[in-house]
Amino acid sequence: MVGCLAIGLLAPGLIAAGVREDYRNAVVVGLLGGFTTYSSFAWESHQLWTQGRPWAAAFYVAASVVGGVALAFAGAMIAGPILTRLGTR
Repeated sequence: MVGCLAIGLLAPGLIAAGVREDYRNAVVVGLLGGFTTYSSFAWESHQLWTQGRPWAAAFYVAASVVGGVALAFAGAMIAGPILTRLGTR
């Protein structure tokens, strides 16, 4: 959550200051994205929405959340038999 607040505070300031897009991305996506990928997800969702693309933003949010949870479940289902076979479960 701190990363979300930081990206929401920092990104508009960098844009307003006229910082080049590649430098903004280095800070916003690189630095803060490394701090928390959720902040990058939140910022990209915000950008889609404010660019007048609410359906793209909604699809991005839904696909990311549903896809992420589904893949976490799939990973756990794949890992279960492997861990059992290795005797660690």
